[in-house]
Amino acid sequence: MRSNIGLEIINKTILATTLFIIFTISQAEAGLRRFNLDITWGKINPDCYMMDLPAILVNGQFPAPTLYAFDGDEVEANVCNKMDDNTTTTSMHFHGIKQYGTSHSDGVPFLTQQPIGPGECFLYKFKIVHQTGSYFYHAHTGLQSDTVNGAFIIYPNEDAQPNENNKTKKLRDGPYEYDEEIMLYLNEWWHQPFYERDNYYYGPSYTTDLGSGSILMNGRSVHFPTLGLLDPQECPGLTILNVEPGKTYRLRIIGAHTYQILGLAIAGHDMTVMEVDGQLTELFNADYIEMPAGQRISLLFKAHEDPGEHKRYTIATNYRWHLRMPQYSNNGFAFIDYIDKEKKAEIASSGLLGGVELVKDTFHDITDPLNIPLLPLSSLPLPWPWPKMASIDVPNREREIFNRKEPDRTIIVKSLLNKLKDGRARFSINDSLPPTGDPVTPLLFHLLDEFIPNMDIESMSIIADNGYFPRNRTFEVKLNQVVDIVFQDNSIGLFPCMTHAWHIHGHSHLLIAHGEGLYDHEKHKELRTYPNPILKDVTAVYGTAIIEKAKDSDYELEHGCGWTKVRIYTDNPGYWLMHCHIVPHVNMGKWAILAESPELISSTLRYPVPESKRYQPDVNQK
Repeated sequence: MRSNIGLEIINKTILATTLFIIFTISQAEAGLRRFNLDITWGKINPDCYMMDLPAILVNGQFPAPTLYAFDGDEVEANVCNKMDDNTTTTSMHFHGIKQYGTSHSDGVPFLTQQPIGPGECFLYKFKIVHQTGSYFYHAHTGLQSDTVNGAFIIYPNEDAQPNENNKTKKLRDGPYEYDEEIMLYLNEWWHQPFYERDNYYYGPSYTTDLGSGSILMNGRSVHFPTLGLLDPQECPGLTILNVEPGKTYRLRIIGAHTYQILGLAIAGHDMTVMEVDGQLTELFNADYIEMPAGQRISLLFKAHEDPGEHKRYTIATNYRWHLRMPQYSNNGFAFIDYIDKEKKAEIASSGLLGGVELVKDTFHDITDPLNIPLLPLSSLPLPWPWPKMASIDVPNREREIFNRKEPDRTIIVKSLLNKLKDGRARFSINDSLPPTGDPVTPLLFHLLDEFIPNMDIESMSIIADNGYFPRNRTFEVKLNQVVDIVFQDNSIGLFPCMTHAWHIHGHSHLLIAHGEGLYDHEKHKELRTYPNPILKDVTAVYGTAIIEKAKDSDYELEHGCGWTKVRIYTDNPGYWLMHCHIVPHVNMGKWAILAESPELISSTLRYPVPESKRYQPDVNQK
């Protein structure tokens, strides 16, 4: 009987999915973007360290190739695991893409798919539905996202895409015009073999995040302590972004780093925010920006009309909300260089400062107080000025949702770092530790085959603590609900309060409120600390509470460190992930958006066996 019900669900799901595709294709004439992404082992030395180190690469590159598409396009990304160790699996998540009707392509192993084994390929297929802006893609397996990541840029139309046809006219995105666009892509780089670091974070010797050896910009930096030991001609050096006087640039900054929240500023220049996480904003001027892991921010950057003799300016980063505050980050520097238009063709080919010039100029340029930006020496104010910002072109439905006094449901997601008996550190979600082994069947398929035919959302919400269903390790909610999610950061024992960056798959969220200590629903349910709708998919929870520990026994108590509340509308059914980007071994919170009628769950169609068909390289893959 159960199999007949399952077959009926599948048939109805196919019909719902077909209607969904017909509707969306009618909205815009879709193109087809095909990409080949081969995952292999390699050795790299992106910061001039004393040796090359093993790393997992995409198409032999780090960062991975930048992918381009348009709103409305169909995307097919064929990811092949060509690692030659016969043991390492992988996956690929397209960060920020909502995956309407295609949660099987969300790229989370054991949740929406089996991991891609050695010699196997997986074809990720999805449609870009009403999304534009700055995104990226990365592995969602272990610590592979350190190097398996690349930019994914989605243009609203051809007027916004830099190409030969647009060389003589302004680029335009929404109400904003600019001459050119450039990218600053952030990564962290560790000076230890991949598996050694993996074993540290997942093993019993973990104590705290030790921090990376370098912060990379566009895949490059200079590890200054070892610079003198190398032949300077072999060091590729710091990244240079060339600009022409008087021009306006869109500077896309993509936070593909894994852990830290970074402050970033450009010496001698104003920074005007125009986009956050794919959503255009009202123009907002800032002395610096704050980049949690996974965040993307676009700036409108105005080059000086007459830079005079001072033609080089430093881009610098520093640590925010970290034990290393207030220092500048490890080697996290790049340069803005002014060039003459006539010399552009000659100079633009040299995008990196290397060789003897590196030794001669680099140290002066990043230590000259007239040339380096001043970044805040305190974690305050709290938070970075999100309350002063506002998204534009916010759909009417999202504005109505934001203005609603109360949601249909409030979910509290409490994270707590625990030290297990064997010494390993693991985060619990609502006091539930991660499973000891991987599931045999991805939870998405379990949802379709076993859970949906027998689901009773109302009774589950009553039985489960705070709506958390331990059996499936999910928060189950109904379709088309307004749901507030409170991310509560707690601490126990010797672990300090930490600031976490949370990312929600499949949905954008609206910022509602934040606070110190513990969230109290009766006290805080109507609190608003963000007056304007801000749509994002990455949000920081600031662990700022100062815990008073008068006696030794206080160290055994659990303390609230801080919380942030966001609001979503559950219009995208399926199994989705809520996870913290700042620590790899967090027990990631999962949630299922379920319909009252199972046939409406259009995103749970079982995906076919992974395909290995090879494509001709797409012209938009660079």
